[in-house]
Amino acid sequence: MKTNMERIEKNKFQLEIEVPAEELERAVQKAYLKIRPKLNIPGFRKGKAPRNVVEMFIGRDVLVSEALDELVPETYIKALEQNDIEPIDQPEIDFVQAEMGKDLIYKAVVEVKPEVKLGEYKGLELTKEVKEITDEDVNKELEYLRQFGAKNVSIENGVLENGLIAFIDYEGFIDGEPFEGGKGTNYTLTIGSNTFIPGFEEQLIGAKAGEEREVKVTFPEDYKNEKLAGKDAVFKVLVKDVMERKLPELNDEFAKTMADFETLDEFKAELRNKLVEREERFAEDRVRLQALDKLLETIEVEVPEKLIERTINQRISDLEQRLKADGLDLQTYLNIMKKTEEDLKKEYRDESEKRVKVQLTLETIAKKEGIKVEQEDIDKEIKRMAEAYNTNEDVVKSVLANEDAKKTIMDDILRDKALDFVIQHAKIETV
Repeated sequence: MKTNMERIEKNKFQLEIEVPAEELERAVQKAYLKIRPKLNIPGFRKGKAPRNVVEMFIGRDVLVSEALDELVPETYIKALEQNDIEPIDQPEIDFVQAEMGKDLIYKAVVEVKPEVKLGEYKGLELTKEVKEITDEDVNKELEYLRQFGAKNVSIENGVLENGLIAFIDYEGFIDGEPFEGGKGTNYTLTIGSNTFIPGFEEQLIGAKAGEEREVKVTFPEDYKNEKLAGKDAVFKVLVKDVMERKLPELNDEFAKTMADFETLDEFKAELRNKLVEREERFAEDRVRLQALDKLLETIEVEVPEKLIERTINQRISDLEQRLKADGLDLQTYLNIMKKTEEDLKKEYRDESEKRVKVQLTLETIAKKEGIKVEQEDIDKEIKRMAEAYNTNEDVVKSVLANEDAKKTIMDDILRDKALDFVIQHAKIETV
């Protein structure tokens, strides 16, 4: 196979690829063997017709086309490897010659990753700010854990007021008819939390357990459900219980319930250690972000629009997945936020362009420094992902059996290793 590469634009090349006639013939024969079993040709048992008959029956062009569907991608990838170029999109293919008995010749126009002109990436001057953990920090964490361990406790003969909790059933009606999403049972509502639409919680103040109330409200004009926006509604509410939130006392018993410690002082000491470790991780993360910002100040690169668009679309796709997990779709989210998809793309653009620049820069550093992804790196990432997603390593490995998923992970590892290299060769002042 012969290839000839010509630059036709700054980041666009034309590959002229010449494949020997013998390879085209083998591909056509393979296509014939693939198609033959599916054909019912008069005078022959199904799948037993010779090639010349099959060519007459379906047309030689069909066989050649089938052969090219496999041969072109295969030879195109080889041409990319031979010329050491990495495309960012599918090629534009133009056949020069594609006839039986002759060499296959075609041209592939391909856009590639742009060249990054690196500045001085060794010896970056960085500042590592590590926040000192104080007693106040420990106490704040303890208070958070107290809130986490709080329980709702019934109040005997309790009367609802701000700050107390109503355990309710409710059903809403508009013009005397129930509406979708307007019914709930065993709902825990903190009075004064403004969880429900304006006016709802206030009308429950003074109610006791077992009491029924009729709550009249008007949905806001900008309510997320446009069908309900601005409508008057009546809710029939049954207050089943009146409760208050009881926080556990901070004592040795609390320490025993939260972890395997005998005393509160022991628990506080361990909590302080955990906060110190967490702050150290945060500080290291801030150093990495600082290093990326400084790297971008030193490089020169023109980012192709296609890479920016691809990154924007990926971010929108990631958003869709998160919304789906919360029971929403993208259009509903956009309606709530009063935005269009184009608005979202504009919001994502600057950050997406920066993300692409970072990726290209780190990949260029990795190539220059001979940084590679080893099997040990992949095994380590598989273990990390399994722990992060609370699953076993075999599940992660099955996901990575997909070539696209594996490439994404390997690209991420490579860029992380390149950034590690930059950090290791930086001048870091701890303050």
